Parts: sequence; structure tokens; C-alpha cells
Amino acid sequence: RGYSTARLVRTLQREFNTQLQQEKATAAFHIITVDVDPLHTNVAQQLHKLAFGTNEGEHNNSSISYITMNPETDNLVSSVQRSLEQYFQKQPQSPQEPSNDHQDFAFDFIFLDHDKDLYLADLQQLEQARMIRGTRTAVAADNVVFFRLESYISYMQQGAQQGIVSTQTVLAPVEYIGDWEKQQVVATLKNDADVANHNIHSDDAAVTEFWQDGLELSIYLQDPIQHDSTVSSPP
Repeated sequence: RGYSTARLVRTLQREFNTQLQQEKATAAFHIITVDVDPLHTNVAQQLHKLAFGTNEGEHNNSSISYITMNPETDNLVSSVQRSLEQYFQKQPQSPQEPSNDHQDFAFDFIFLDHDKDLYLADLQQLEQARMIRGTRTAVAADNVVFFRLESYISYMQQGAQQGIVSTQTVLAPVEYIGDWEKQQVVATLKNDADVANHNIHSDDAAVTEFWQDGLELSIYLQDPIQHDSTVSSPP
């Protein structure tokens, strides 16, 4: 979305510039951002206009495509494929660059930070469409600890056991938590029969544990089409 995409663009530009200056080379990258709310998409575009000084998605060898999809009628893979077709149609062609590049497309990096119930289902859609490839694609799934996304974590851990991915859960506190939120947890815990006799403060371990969160960071080592999908998405 808006802020995450802007930060990603800045980080990639910084890293690319450092590496490419050393190698005396040039490169470009393209980001696709997906949302189900047209208002959120519009806000993201306006934020990027403020951040980069343009509303066209072109930012120093980088570009952004915005997809607004209706989850009841639109398919994620089809929406991404249409966006890719439009993107590649705009790119200059050469004899070494076939016009159907989008048909053999795979993501280098995927950041999941949308409807938590859809993480696993959407990931599996991209896997089946071969938009995720071994030795190429990395996936970061946000908020997997706080929202208890055990099925997603288990799926990745199973993939690690099969040698499909390398994965780890990186713990971090929930973002944007202030004193008011901590005090609400303190009040809840004090009303719990198991801890009612304890003097709990906002900096106690129980409160810290409640606000524990984390990312699941996964790197594909093999094509996921081989993944034994015995762990299914929640109903």
C-alpha cells in the first residue's frame, strides 16, 4: 500500500544505487500493489505523488502499478497478469526481449500485509501460477504472530522440511502501540481469574507477550509446485 510501498521503493533505490555504482551498471524494478478498496488505492497514489513528485508511478528507474480488485469477482492471479501485460506493453522491445515476458514472470519479492485470512490462499494461488520460483522469490508475511496465523507458519515450516524454502519467524512488538493500549491489556489481565491476585503493570512480561508480533521471512530454494500442500487454508 502507500507507506509500505514508498519505503520499499526508497530502500531498493538506495541498495541498487550502492551496488550498481560499484558494478558501473544500471537496473530498474517494478512494484505491483494490490488493494480491495479504491479509496486506499487513491490514498496510496497521492502519498507516492508527495514522496516522489509524480503521479505516474515512475521514480528513478522504478515504477509502480496499482491494482484495485473486487475479492468477490476478481481473481488475484488474473489481476496481476493483466497488470503485467499492461506494464510490458509499455516497455521498449528488442530482439533479445520477447513481447510475452509476462507469461514467464516470477516475483523477486512479495510482501503480505492484507486480509490475514487470505495470506495462505493467496500465496498458494501465486505458487500454482508459477509466479513464485525457487532460488528467486522471497516472501515476507507481516503480523503472523499477533494474529496467530498458525496455518501459514506451519505451511512454510513444512516447506522448509521438504527443502522448498528457508524460513524463519522474526519476532517484534506490535507497531503503533501506546500507553492507552497497554493499559487496556492491563485492565483485561487484572480481570482474568488466573492473574487477578497479581499486581500487573504495563511493562510486565504478560503485557509484553500480549503485544508480541512477528514476520515470517521465507526464501524459496526450489519451485513451490513441488510443495506438498497437506496444510490447507482456513475455511
